[in-house]
Amino acid sequence: PLRRATAAANAPLHTPPIQANAVLLSKLHCPHSHCSRRPDRVTIPSRVARKRGTGSLKENSADLLQEITLQRSSKLDIVAGQREHVGRIRHSVEASRKITVMAVDTDCLSSDELHEAVKGILVARASDAALTPKDVRLALERQLGVPKDALHTRRGDILKAIESSMKELKVSSSEVDPAELKETIAMLEGECAAEVANRLIVAALDGKSSALVLLAEACAASETISRTLCAARIGRKLHALLGREAPAQQTALALRLLSAICSHRNAQFSETLLKDGLLPQLLVLLDTTGAAENALRVAALMHALADSRASRFRLIHGGALRCLTRAVVEPTSSGSLKEHCLQAAASIAGRPDDEVSLPSLLGDLCAEKLPGTQSEAVAALTILAEKQPQVRGRLLSVTEVRAGLEIAAAD
Repeated sequence: PLRRATAAANAPLHTPPIQANAVLLSKLHCPHSHCSRRPDRVTIPSRVARKRGTGSLKENSADLLQEITLQRSSKLDIVAGQREHVGRIRHSVEASRKITVMAVDTDCLSSDELHEAVKGILVARASDAALTPKDVRLALERQLGVPKDALHTRRGDILKAIESSMKELKVSSSEVDPAELKETIAMLEGECAAEVANRLIVAALDGKSSALVLLAEACAASETISRTLCAARIGRKLHALLGREAPAQQTALALRLLSAICSHRNAQFSETLLKDGLLPQLLVLLDTTGAAENALRVAALMHALADSRASRFRLIHGGALRCLTRAVVEPTSSGSLKEHCLQAAASIAGRPDDEVSLPSLLGDLCAEKLPGTQSEAVAALTILAEKQPQVRGRLLSVTEVRAGLEIAAAD
């Protein structure tokens, strides 16, 4: 009985193992024409390809499992390679389409068309107080149907279109009576300009919002009136409206008046305002724990004030760069405030038309020759590293930061 049981265990199955293995393996091979492993070229391991009845079931199963694993890995590698190749082709095609669209659409867009498009965006988003030039550019790209950053090379033209459109919209949507505004402009440009200006300033300090609105509209319409107010030391007289104790609405109107004066891009105006001691008051308002809308107005005003080398020097050495950096890295700051602060920092660094990162700007300022500028830039980088420890290791990977810190350390 023992001999019969041993013989039955070693006897061949009804289906030959070699044929069963060949049929199963043929279903796992790649069916494509470029693959060399075709079903008619199936190779069976030597241990499986024995004479009938000479291999045990355990040995045949192990060899079959090994062959299945090898064939499955080979098939997965082939499929992965094909997908990667198709992905590279699709990416190159999309890149070529993007380049073509950018070359055609952005070059064919004239200044007048750009102005009208920008003006329409500003009208549609008039209630958005946090609108930035970058938001306008992205909205314009979506409106024209071009890829993202297709108009990046024309950001200077977009800024000019925004400024001209804002002036037109201010004239057409004045909050005061046009007749009263015209009469006030005539008086402020006449012989008794200083007396009229002082009377309006006193009325504004007494809490009359209409006087501030009237002054802001007049300054935006006339550079002569802005010069008159600067000569009257309007910056010093507005200190009471820029403190934390002042009502938020009055502070907003005072910031609007200062922005109207700076809208004429006269370096003398910004230098006079900074000499009046406005910067400490503005830095307090930039604190994100206060009114968010006033913080946005302060950041925009700093961008306008940085229109000359002397004004940029006063802003940097007055601590503006550190406060702007702190506002950018503060978790409670909104995205719009961060965008405005980054734009103001770029203007203070002398690069108002460049879209660069904050570490790059600070690295360039670390390489300046003035020790005070270097120390302020290093202090701002320190704030960036302390407030965001997760980016501390990546700061040295920025070329400008590494070069600037080496120069500052050598000095």
